[in-house]
Amino acid sequence: MKKSILILSCLILFLGTISFAVDDNAYSGKVHNKKMSGVERTIKGELVCLGCDLKESGARSDCKSDGHTIRLKSQNGLYLTLLSNQYSANLLTDPKLLHKPIEITGYHYANAQTLDVNSYTIDSNKFNWCTRCQKMDNCAQKK
Repeated sequence: MKKSILILSCLILFLGTISFAVDDNAYSGKVHNKKMSGVERTIKGELVCLGCDLKESGARSDCKSDGHTIRLKSQNGLYLTLLSNQYSANLLTDPKLLHKPIEITGYHYANAQTLDVNSYTIDSNKFNWCTRCQKMDNCAQKK
């Protein structure tokens, strides 16, 4: 009886401490702003629709009526939200970029599982913010 209670207690303790976190070994980076706890990271993965991806696992998503929810799916399977701004606008709206290998550098906010994009590389093209063009492009790479 005591052995069963001990095993049950250990199981409850184990299940109570499970958490989902970013594998820090998969990323490189430096602290951006300690108050915000954003860390600059480079993350490899692909852009996917979260609803469509989860639907394959049995989720009840309805992208046809609700629209697609674009996320970065890292190589280790973690879904990250891209902070919606002028730097990520193209990544969040261009369907041609879905399911292509991509490497994104930006500030990662672990508590929110959110990435604020600085630059990205897709199809061997690196895209950075261009102050002249006022958009993310690879014109610096073409010089």
